[in-house]
Amino acid sequence: MSELEPYITIDEGHPLELCVPSRDKRIRTKQQDHLVDCHIVTGTLPKGSFLRLELETGTSLYIQSPAYSFAWYARQLEAIVQSGTLTYEQGRAILQSYGYELCGTYALDARDSNEEAHYFLQPATTTEEIIAWCKGALRRKGAQLALECATTMLDGSGSPRETFHSIMLTSCADMGGVELGNALLNHPINVSSELRRAFHRWPMRPDLQFPEIGLFIEHLGPKHGEATQFMEDALRAQDYSAAGALLYPTTKEDFESAAAYDRFLRRVGLGLLRRPDANAQHAGSYLLSLLDDRQATKTRWSVFDVQNDRMKDYWQTRLVIDNA
Repeated sequence: MSELEPYITIDEGHPLELCVPSRDKRIRTKQQDHLVDCHIVTGTLPKGSFLRLELETGTSLYIQSPAYSFAWYARQLEAIVQSGTLTYEQGRAILQSYGYELCGTYALDARDSNEEAHYFLQPATTTEEIIAWCKGALRRKGAQLALECATTMLDGSGSPRETFHSIMLTSCADMGGVELGNALLNHPINVSSELRRAFHRWPMRPDLQFPEIGLFIEHLGPKHGEATQFMEDALRAQDYSAAGALLYPTTKEDFESAAAYDRFLRRVGLGLLRRPDANAQHAGSYLLSLLDDRQATKTRWSVFDVQNDRMKDYWQTRLVIDNA
């Protein structure tokens, strides 16, 4: 445990979680410490469930693969939902957030959720790898929920806000979303070669795009207030306009409350209604109807709240004991 201290926090609130094959292999520390939680893992796990880790001290150990950890947390969330701490819709959104981080290029600080995320990293896994692992372990608790969430996730998220937008804008209304259709994260937009030559910069990779309705979302973080970045953003907006795109930049003010986010969504709906494309008009009309629907709004706001509260720790590992 002392060798792990440079890497992770181990205390009563963050116990070391160990997988053991049977009850008699459980490891105990002092009864009052509660620093170790042992989970009994039985049966055969799919190939690639663990990764070998070499510590700087020379010790080697095996840790859960990203896909296995995703299903592991899915099982925890099932228990948390059953306890009444979270609704099913909230639990699903939290699990998806974790999945987007695993399949994205950023990482939150596990020791301090208030800290800025780490960016421009290699993805830990892909949605395809998670789906394949879950299909090979469907008899294990949590694997079905993990599979359902993974099939709706997108690869390539570059920030927590991109993940937030993706979950809210692509999820069905019953799960707290607004169902804007198929989306892409950080993919080049599809335009003619003639138009590309007129662009200030190519390729153009919006944070989130909905090609079927011509909608593009860009989140402007703190650095976008700098003079050089402001100029860059202005030129990029010109390029999007030249492409006939409906561009909606967002800032931290759009995430201050569920009501603030709904105001952003209403502006998106109104913009889609005014596009000449019938698909966009239908999406805009449906979005506005969801904003005026009490039940849909109640679900959406509850999902917004758990995604927007990075300070609260919902994990309750002691709810999960055997056959993890």
